[in-house]
Amino acid sequence: MNIDPNRKEELLLKLRSDLKLKNENSNEIETFQNEVLRPILKFQHSLIVRSFEIELKKLKLHERFTTTNKQQKKILLKNLLKGTFRGFIIGQTVGLMKLEEYDSYVKNTSDFDKRIVAMAVERFLSSETQ
Repeated sequence: MNIDPNRKEELLLKLRSDLKLKNENSNEIETFQNEVLRPILKFQHSLIVRSFEIELKKLKLHERFTTTNKQQKKILLKNLLKGTFRGFIIGQTVGLMKLEEYDSYVKNTSDFDKRIVAMAVERFLSSETQ
């Protein structure tokens, strides 16, 4: 199936929630985070949560994870995100960017990757308390 690139970008934007975050005093990186990364991560929330659950079970860390405190959970998740799983989580976000957004992402990949990982960890941890 061939989709017109302009139509594809329009569809990608429709998937995202408008979080109405204020960017008045934000720098370029914070604005990108609020306008692009956060809405994509919100859209991908259930997939991110399921990905973490599966990865923890696959590595036989699920029981240990469920019986530890929040600080230890964060450490465990950050360690989990040092390997190939990190690229998987980042890919779930980058794959839903428009080409123009991807061009901006590539200019600051390291910083944006850290932000994606940190927000994904927080999303997973917050889903546990619900």
